[in-house]
Amino acid sequence: MDDEQKAQWHYAIEHSPLGLLTKTDREILAVWVTAAGEHARASQEVRKLGQVVKTRDGNSVQNPYLPIVNRQATIMLRAGAEMGFSPASRAAIGAAAPMGLGAPSRLRAYLDEKPDRLD
Repeated sequence: MDDEQKAQWHYAIEHSPLGLLTKTDREILAVWVTAAGEHARASQEVRKLGQVVKTRDGNSVQNPYLPIVNRQATIMLRAGAEMGFSPASRAAIGAAAPMGLGAPSRLRAYLDEKPDRLD
């Protein structure tokens, strides 16, 4: 991995909800990391050159980096959904995001103190 990919890897590990990723997610995370790096590189080229560029003949065409941006975004979204990187995908797999930097949720505190609990 290059430095950008390593940074993306560490960012994903550090900012994923606690317990969301497991060792078996390694390859999917590698796909996401690679796509994130390529997406960033291609996005920089699109920002630098614009969405429309001129050919040698002076014709206007879509920037060739734009499809790369779009494809890598699709890969990131798919791999991220597999790992629970969006609120919708976390809800689908039943994983809750931690609330308030580790503070217990008010609902959990209420349910724990509720006298007519069913447990």
